[in-house]
Amino acid sequence: MLWQNRLILLIILVSLINIISCYGLQASPGSLEFSGKINQQLCRQVYIDSENLILDSRWSLQNSRDLTDYRLNNYEVGISGEFLGNKICISGTDPGICYGALLFHEPNSKAGVGIWARVDLFGEKKSTSLLTGNVVGSSDYSILMILSAFSFILIIVLLFLTSVNRRLRKTPKVL
Repeated sequence: MLWQNRLILLIILVSLINIISCYGLQASPGSLEFSGKINQQLCRQVYIDSENLILDSRWSLQNSRDLTDYRLNNYEVGISGEFLGNKICISGTDPGICYGALLFHEPNSKAGVGIWARVDLFGEKKSTSLLTGNVVGSSDYSILMILSAFSFILIIVLLFLTSVNRRLRKTPKVL
């Protein structure tokens, strides 16, 4: 009986070892500086001790070490970034200085590591066309068609429910 209790305890301990696991990521350097012209790809070497990582970057217009200050996304600051093997490459469309938190994590994992970034882009922003995507591409016609179809279906359903309700009122009730 004693050996059975020890066997059960051993099985439980082995099971817990599989459940309890530590996960560690390291990145160096801890901060990067990018400086260059707008629309120029700027790359820096990094070391991260894992593969298959996803880059999630958050941005701020003020230098801070508090992650809650980094509320802007790539689109809002005009910066795009990608992680290529052992390099981080950034390019931007708007001149100026902004600060980033480059956050790396593995898919389906909450564990991650971050690198602080300072990006200084200079040059003149090219003027853009005054035409918008709606003028060049599709118009609001498709939205109008969807709303019309939805309204038509809704009217049909309401008419059907009204007729069913009238029939129910006309049928005599049996006591």
